[in-house]
Amino acid sequence: MDFINVSAQLYDLLGDRAIADRHRVLAGRYVRDWFGCYVAGGATDAGKSIREYTGKNPHPEMAVFSTAALSKLTESDDIHHGSMTHPGCVVIPTAMILGRKLEKKSSDVLDAVITGYEVMIRMGEAIGNGRYPHAQHTATAGVFASAAVASRLMNAGRDEFVRAMDIAGRIAPGAAPFGLSGQHGQYLQAGHAAQSGFRAAMLATRGLFDPQGITGKVDEVWEKQFPGASPDRILSDASSWKIGETSIRPYPSFRHTHTAIDAALEIRRHHIDKPFDGISSIKVTTTDEALKSGDNPSPADSYAARKSLQYNMCTALLLGTPGPEHYEKDHLKEVQKHPLMKKLSVASGKSFNTKNKGKWACDIDVIFDSGKKLSQTVDTPRGDPENPLPEQDLDEKVIAHLRYAGFTSEGARVMLKPIREITVTKEVPECWWLQADTHQTFMN
Repeated sequence: MDFINVSAQLYDLLGDRAIADRHRVLAGRYVRDWFGCYVAGGATDAGKSIREYTGKNPHPEMAVFSTAALSKLTESDDIHHGSMTHPGCVVIPTAMILGRKLEKKSSDVLDAVITGYEVMIRMGEAIGNGRYPHAQHTATAGVFASAAVASRLMNAGRDEFVRAMDIAGRIAPGAAPFGLSGQHGQYLQAGHAAQSGFRAAMLATRGLFDPQGITGKVDEVWEKQFPGASPDRILSDASSWKIGETSIRPYPSFRHTHTAIDAALEIRRHHIDKPFDGISSIKVTTTDEALKSGDNPSPADSYAARKSLQYNMCTALLLGTPGPEHYEKDHLKEVQKHPLMKKLSVASGKSFNTKNKGKWACDIDVIFDSGKKLSQTVDTPRGDPENPLPEQDLDEKVIAHLRYAGFTSEGARVMLKPIREITVTKEVPECWWLQADTHQTFMN
């Protein structure tokens, strides 16, 4: 597969498919979700360091880097399972910042978002899972996605788009190790991907590289970089825009914990008076994949807590819906020392895995000293396309994230309003942390 032809055909594919108002409304939901993740990320310790480095009113390329990095910090950004990518944290910062810089209409930005998700997901699906988890698909596919977003907003032609994809391919990382020190570093990869794609498009529109001089075969290169890759999936047929396949995460933790959280919250609703008194044991049955990623009864830090099935289960039972604040040191200590943690066991089984292949399913049995038993099964986590978050729940998630960042309840609603109305207004809302000193009256 010749890379020139692949990129050119991708350009045609993106241009030929119509974007309807219903697609923009859907994209608006992802922008709303992103905004909460982004603002909350700026309030974390790592986020404060990034904001200090970036400063106020930075160059657009630096603004794209910092905004994308902040968007990944709370681990509550969206996720596409098939491609193993997190599109929103890369695509939306590039679209929002460049769209505002170029004084584009909101509809143009939403169209660019839809395009960026499409490229991100197609590239991620093509890469396959041969390098995961040792390489993060977002770090690689995100460079192409960001370049596609910027190209669309700059009205790049076919040759310019091909150039942008070529430059993206030259600088996208083939392998991006993370977590080697036990710390969360994916936010830097998101920032790098957005910034690199932005740069690729800027250079392409200025004539860097001649597409006719690109001779690389994408299948030969990817076979070496990504074992099991399927580059033909870049151009595969699809019935609609792939953005609708993306899951919105209602909780700031890894996706394999979410069905356990959903089940725990449902148990809590049924035993609302004293949800943790008189419990003899809690038995959690989940898939091998979830168990491998999340069996950790003693998470040492926030990053580990976001992955721990036990911690997230107990947090939901004891405190209700988990928010970003529940993964900080004080809450971590409070939950870990609670007697409930020692009563909880997690396991898997052959029949359960066979029944729930390809799912994040979870069964929970809560057994009380009295002999009473409460059971709950969740097959599909909230926020998946098959189980979408209602509008009110999405707003509540975003407001909770803004509250974490220091907004008053009133201030959170005021800040959410222009983001929520992006599908019906012309002006592109600003990225808040880049102009933070103008909104201090909304803070606690």
